[in-house]
Formats: sequence, structure tokens, C-alpha cells
Amino acid sequence: MAKANNYLSTAFLKHLTFKAYDEESIDEAIALNEKLAYLEDDAETYFDFALTCRDYGDIKRAKEALEAALKLDNDNIDYLQEYALALYDAAAYHEALAVLNRLVKVSNLAPWWLISMLYSELNQYDTALFYASKAVTEQGAAHDYEARAIAYGHLKQTEKALADFFTAINLTDENSELWNNLALFYEEQHLFNEALHAYTRAVTLPYASNFAYFNKAKLELSLGMVNEALYDINEAIKIAPYDAESYNLKGGILSVKEDYAEALKACETAIALNDSIHLQINYAFTLEEAGLTKQAFAKCHELCQRTTREDELQLIIVLLIRLSHYKEAKKQAEKLLEKYTIVQ
Repeated sequence: MAKANNYLSTAFLKHLTFKAYDEESIDEAIALNEKLAYLEDDAETYFDFALTCRDYGDIKRAKEALEAALKLDNDNIDYLQEYALALYDAAAYHEALAVLNRLVKVSNLAPWWLISMLYSELNQYDTALFYASKAVTEQGAAHDYEARAIAYGHLKQTEKALADFFTAINLTDENSELWNNLALFYEEQHLFNEALHAYTRAVTLPYASNFAYFNKAKLELSLGMVNEALYDINEAIKIAPYDAESYNLKGGILSVKEDYAEALKACETAIALNDSIHLQINYAFTLEEAGLTKQAFAKCHELCQRTTREDELQLIIVLLIRLSHYKEAKKQAEKLLEKYTIVQ
């Protein structure tokens, strides 16, 4: 009887989940999908739920679901690779490499391209080039050439980078992430028109990446194309409504438009999704720009207790000076300088 009840509960949850997706009630659909995954306690169901979470930018829940899947099937190649990708999305590059090292031990087809991308993120470009070249030699897929193009780009070998990008495009023209990475390469060369063209191609493809819309919006904002930037960041949010960075960028765009009420709402959504220090600092700057100086100072005071990172403290000090709280700015600057005191 218990098994029958469990089956009925599962079937009903599946029905409600599919209904919510059909009606585009994404919050409800993901919440139901999560209940379904943990009710079934099945590795494949956790994996499917993780894929859904990644699609909508909910990296935290994607990681948790993949961890649950791997507890049930710890050597599954697909689960390990997807977990590494989720860690990559979360900028946890060392952890992602550790997962890929596990994958290499159980698979004859190791994702050298992904290992290369991780080393590029860690600024180890020669190592990145080594693994990307290994990927090209062994498999020669589009993402292998793409990874090598990125490594070449970081090593300032621009002609080789472009050659590999276009080889990848010839292999698969309709890959949004590939065009997004080509656009990023053009940005690094200060070829902004070419970058915009590549981003436009990326966002007009089927299954356009939210990262392409996000990066396009960032570039448009830097070029003073504020309305275009707002449109594109809203499109990014439609694709990945749980991505905190997109709401954070939207807050910055709205601040430029001096729509501070909406900017603060966007920043508050960002920090509700991800309570990281850098998002909180951006929120504090938005409070200051909106004229809410007391709240901005209170946020600075709170953040000073939460971080010891040099780059974050420097930004807080800048904001304290802008708020005319010179005594507190001096105190934080002295605290920062203590780390660099030279013992004679």
C-alpha cells in the first residue's frame, strides 16, 4: 500500500510539474521538480532536475542535486561532467578540476577541452593550451577548437585564436556559447563592432545562451547604449531567472538611467539569490546613488565585518569617502595597510 501511495504521489507531482512548465510558472515548476527529485530519490531524477536548474541559472540547487545523484552513482561520467560544469558556472574552478580528475580515472574520453577552459580561468594559459591541443588532436570537435582559441587569445596569439574560432564555427555554426566566446575575444582586442556582431549572432540562435545576452548588455552599457542594454539584460533574466549577476547588472543599468527605485529592486533580488560580498557592495553603491546615505553607510559597516579581501575593502573605502565618512574610511584603510607592513 505504501508503494502504491508513493507511486500516486510521484505521478501527481509529475503532472503538476509538467503543467507548471507548460504555463511558464517557472518558480512553481522548479519547486515541484525539486520535491519530485527528493521523493523519488533516484540518481537520474536528481540529474534531470540539476539540468533544469542550470538551464534557469539556479546553480546552487543544480550543484546540490548533482551531489545527491553522485552519492547514488559516484562514477557516472555524465553526472561528473555536469557537476564540473556547475562548479565552473559558480567560478569554483579548483573544485571543478578535482571533479574532472575523478572523471579522467573512470573515462577513456576525458573532456580535455573543459580542463583547458578551467586552466584558462585560473590564468594558467600554457597548461590550458596543452590540454586544448590534446583535445584537438584526439577528438577535434568544435568545443576543442574553441577551448584552444581561448587559450591562444590569452597568450596574445590572435591569428591562431581567430583561425581556431572559425574552424569551430565551420564545424557548428549554430552554437550560442561559441559566438559568445568569439565576441569576448573581439572585446579583448577592442574590436567592439565585431563583438556586437558576434553577440547579435549568439542571441539570435535557437537556444540562445543567457550569458550571450548578459555580455551583450555589458558591452552595450559600456558603449552608452543604455536602452539596448536594458532590453538584453531582461532577455537574459527571462532565460535564467535565478542568475543573480543578471539582476545585479540590471541594477547598474537602471542606475545609469537614474531609475533608482527599480535599480534597488533589481539589486535586492540579486542579493536574495546570492548573498555574496561583491553583490552587497554594488547594492551599497546603489543606495548611495539613490540618496539613501544612512542605509549605504550601515551596509558599509556591516560589510567591513564580513570581509578581509583587499579588493572588496578598497571598494568599501571608496564608498565611505563618497559618503563623507572619512574617519571610518581611514580606519579601514589602516586595517588594510597592516597587512602590508614591512618588518625592517
